[in-house]
Amino acid sequence: MGPAGGAPDPIFTVDNAYVDVGATSAAEVQGLGIAVLAPVSLAKRPHLYGDRLLAAPSRGGARLCALAAAVQSKPNVKGTVARRLHGAEPLCERRRLASVKALLGPFDDIKTAVLQARYADTAVETVALGDADSSSGKSCKWMEGR
Repeated sequence: MGPAGGAPDPIFTVDNAYVDVGATSAAEVQGLGIAVLAPVSLAKRPHLYGDRLLAAPSRGGARLCALAAAVQSKPNVKGTVARRLHGAEPLCERRRLASVKALLGPFDDIKTAVLQARYADTAVETVALGDADSSSGKSCKWMEGR
């Protein structure tokens, strides 16, 4: 509700949208290369912040970035291990896994790693890197011990 005695907030339009870039003068804004009515878009790259937190845009983006670290650790594995990272919805993922099994299987074993995220499926989906480290460690132990 808005400030006027319980009246609803006015409908948001581009006419009342403002972006604060931290500049203190028009010259400083121009120095940043920003013009009046310049288009604004979301920065589409992972961003570290806070106490070892990672935010990324898009469905599953932060989880995928964090889980990719496990692949980089190159565990000592005998035989062949195929790893597939995904950020899809569970139903979609089950269908994709069935397709992978049909095309490349059968597999001796399948391990699913789940990494919880705050603000899931938003432009600021966030994972704790400590959780990613733990998940990565468990995945590596599983791969090395099979």
